[in-house]
Formats: sequence, structure tokens, C-alpha cells
Amino acid sequence: MKRKRNVWMSAWACLLICVWVGASVECVAQAAAKKPLEFEAASVRKSAPGARPRGWNLLSPMSNEQPRSGLLSVNAHLSDLIRFSYDIKDGGIANEMRKTLPEWAGEYDIAARAEGIPTRKQLREMMRQLLLERFKLRAHYETRKLPVKIVRLAKPGWLGPGITVHPADQPCGTDGKSKPCGVSNGWDKDGRIHVAMIDMDMDRIIGYLGAVAGKSEILVDKTGLHGDYDAHLEYILEVPEGMKLNHPAPSGQLLDEAIEKQFGFKMVKGIEPVRVLVIDHVEPPSGN
Repeated sequence: MKRKRNVWMSAWACLLICVWVGASVECVAQAAAKKPLEFEAASVRKSAPGARPRGWNLLSPMSNEQPRSGLLSVNAHLSDLIRFSYDIKDGGIANEMRKTLPEWAGEYDIAARAEGIPTRKQLREMMRQLLLERFKLRAHYETRKLPVKIVRLAKPGWLGPGITVHPADQPCGTDGKSKPCGVSNGWDKDGRIHVAMIDMDMDRIIGYLGAVAGKSEILVDKTGLHGDYDAHLEYILEVPEGMKLNHPAPSGQLLDEAIEKQFGFKMVKGIEPVRVLVIDHVEPPSGN
């Protein structure tokens, strides 16, 4: 591949500079290791109309699921591929990134093979490299002052009954019998929404809450909490005024109230500097 030759040429250029300036063996080793991780082979095709999403358990920013083999098969929107590769957890920040994509951006089928079984972090790097090579993706970060909801503890030192520290001796989703890591949700018969979050750090919990709170909302974590947590949230959707339902309206707590009563978090509106990924350039994918 031409890209591979260019990468190796860059690595050799760095190595020659290290030698020329009389650098240490460590410098030479670092220069030779500049080659980015990439898939051994990859196919990228525009998804067929109406194709069902595939591989979301792995791509989801709220998932901790690790690859189980070197094979990757996903069907997802370009924005979700970018979101996964850059590890954008917050739904509102992801929406800011989507605003910088061109209108043609749509769903794509990707089938790829990696050497061995990569970690989740390695898979992100491989996906970034694929986006760079096949979609000619170029992006940068910039800080913008944006409307946000600041998440704090409603009472200092107090967590609600719906969230607990994840036991360090209880792995999740690794043996086929344990509860799966990350997020799972479902609808109750009476219209309530139930969300389970297993072994998730606060970044991912707050990111998920931002995603369900509304695509335009960015949540900023100022809880001061660290570590991994298990959580269960139950809430109802607000019914727009004048909307007719063919069933009785569900009873329960709306999202903001549920977050405060069940998690012990309070959300306050504000303006905060937010780091946003901006897409500078992207093209329809090159041929396989």
C-alpha cells in the first residue's frame, strides 16, 4: 500500500534524524516504532437501504466490551465510526462533531481483519487509521464555550440508591454468564424505561445520560467521583402537550428527577468551555 510506504519513509526519516544528532538507542527505537496500528485487510461499502445496524455492542461509547477475535463486522453511520475511533463519550459533544460532517455522510458496512485479538484501545487506533486512509479524514480539536448542564452531587458525599461502586472481584461480560459490561435498556409494559449500567466509569455514565437527555445537551461532570460503578435508572418520557396516546400515560419520574432521586446527581444549566472534535476534511471511501 502507498500509505504503508509513506509511513515507513516517515519512520526512517525520524530514525536518520536521531542518528544524525547522536541520539540514544531509545530515540532510535521510538522513531522506528512510529508505524500506526492498522487492519491487515478491510472492506468498506455503502450500506444497502434499510440495512440494520450491526456491531453496536462493540462501537457503543457506553460499552466496555472487548473484541473476541481479530474479525470486525459492523454497519454504522460514519459519525458513529468517528465517535468510536476518537472515544467521544458525551452524546452532546458527538452531536457537535456531526454538525461538521458533509450531508452525504451515511451508513457503511465495514468488514476487517486484525492480527491477533486487539484490545478496545488498539481497535480504536485501527479504525482511525482506516478512516484516514479510506475516507481521507482530517480533524482537529478546538475548545468552544457552549450551553451545558453541569452535573454535581445533590448532597456532598451522598449517592442515591440507584448507583453503587462496582465490586472489583466481580468481572462482567467475560464468561457468557456474568452481566454484560456497559449499558442495556428496555421498556416496561407500563411505559417506564429501565437502564442498567454495569462496570462503567463516570465519564461513560455522564456521557450516556447526555445521550438520553437530548441530542443537543452536553453534560459536564463535576461530581468528583472516580472509579467504576453499577447503576440502574428508571424513568418515563415527557408526553408533549396535546399529544394523544392510545394507552394510559405512564406514571413515574421524568429523567431529571429520576437522575436526582435515584443517582443523587443534580443538573444545573451553565456555559462551559468544551473540547469538540471538528471535521476539516472527509471524502466518500476509496475502492476496496
